[in-house]
Amino acid sequence: MKKFIAVPATGVSCFSIWEELHFPIVPPIQKALKELKTNGTDEFVDFSGRTSAMRHRDFIKATAPKAIVPVPLHLEKRWYRGFNQAELLAEVIAKETGIPMVPLLKKERRTKDQKTLSGEKRWENLRGAFKTTVPKDGNIPEKVLLVDDVYTTGSTINACAYVLKQAGVKEVFFLCIATGTAES
Repeated sequence: MKKFIAVPATGVSCFSIWEELHFPIVPPIQKALKELKTNGTDEFVDFSGRTSAMRHRDFIKATAPKAIVPVPLHLEKRWYRGFNQAELLAEVIAKETGIPMVPLLKKERRTKDQKTLSGEKRWENLRGAFKTTVPKDGNIPEKVLLVDDVYTTGSTINACAYVLKQAGVKEVFFLCIATGTAES
C-alpha cells in the first residue's frame, strides 16, 4: 500500500519510498540520510534515486511531469557541502525516467536549519526564501515533480510549490526518499 501525503494548500502530493517499503527513519536510515547530506554518498544516491523511479514509475507516468525539479540549497550551503543532495537524487530519477531535470528554483537567502525548528517556525523560516529561475528555453513547464530527501512538516514543499505556482506551473508533485517528524 502506498502512503500518500497531501499538502492541501498547494495541491502537492508526496510519495515516500521508505514509507512504501516500510522502512521508518530508524538508526540505519538516519545514518544513511546523514551520510547523504554530509558526503553525497554515491551508492545511497544511486540506490535511492533508482528505487524511487522504479517504485513510483506508474505514478510518475500517470502525472506526466515535464520536468524534475530539485529542492535547492542556498549557494553558500551548497558551496560548503560541495553538492546538493536533492539535486543528486533528481539527476538519478531524471536519468531513470527520461524526464529532464530542470533547476527551476533557487534559494535566495540563508535560513536557519529546519531541523532545529518547530513545525510552525519552519513555515516562517522559509517564507520568501525561494525564487524561480527561467529555464534555458524560456518555458515554464505546466507539471513538475519536486524532489527532496526528507519530508517532515511540508513547509519546504509548500514554500517551493507556492513559488512554482506563482511562476505559472499548474501542477506540482513531490517525491521524497524518507519521511520524518519535526522531532527526528
